[in-house]
Amino acid sequence: MNLRKFFIGRGIGFMVIMILALLVGGFYALNSYIYKEKQAPESADVLPNQETKYVAYKSSEYSPEFVYPKSWGDVVIKEGNKTCPEEDTYRTVETLSVFDWEYSFSEIRLPNSDSMIRTGVRLYELDPKNLNTCGDEFLYKVATKELDPRTISSVMLQPVSTQSGLSGIYTVEASRLNTESRRQYTFFLNKDSRIYILQPYMSFIPYFDSPELKEMEGKFGGDMRNYLEKGITAENVRNKFEEFRVMSESLKFSGE
Repeated sequence: MNLRKFFIGRGIGFMVIMILALLVGGFYALNSYIYKEKQAPESADVLPNQETKYVAYKSSEYSPEFVYPKSWGDVVIKEGNKTCPEEDTYRTVETLSVFDWEYSFSEIRLPNSDSMIRTGVRLYELDPKNLNTCGDEFLYKVATKELDPRTISSVMLQPVSTQSGLSGIYTVEASRLNTESRRQYTFFLNKDSRIYILQPYMSFIPYFDSPELKEMEGKFGGDMRNYLEKGITAENVRNKFEEFRVMSESLKFSGE
């Protein structure tokens, strides 16, 4: 036997095996990394943008308290709407169309676009003895837990609560229009036979011929929800919705 050829052959075979092992290991490692990157993060892992500077708001002991991005500008307090609209079919049933006060912000324009975002917090004191015909009955039943909003299949209402103790419902589709995306929380505070309702909302409205509307209609066939999840021009909108989440979940109100 030629020992030299024997050992050279064994050495080459060993090297081939090692190379194959490294290639297989690398393939599985890469697949594992890609798989993890594709997974949606758990809600507890979704943190606010650390580069966003938040400021606290509280105008008096009777007003809501929350934090919001400084870039949004000043809070503007407006007297609410006291008249029930004759028809409001483009909003979901829990939307406050009659309310006492609104803590709002100036319209936020998206970069290099005329598309806009509107946001604020509405406050309403519901009188159980004098329910209006503009959604009070539904809100009263949800506030008193007489009705589970999750049983309403036509509206995506999910239970939600804050660290301050407020509880209520949340939806990502509070608008029935395909030209608007509206997310809103509806928090309830029952105190001394009174029911206070706080409703933070944020609406994204793509402007005609804007980059956002062009991508939504061209690439996503007008599917607003799919566009917001995957659209390139929707990145700024997703960032604003995340800032809105932080603001909403920081909300405090004592009803004093």
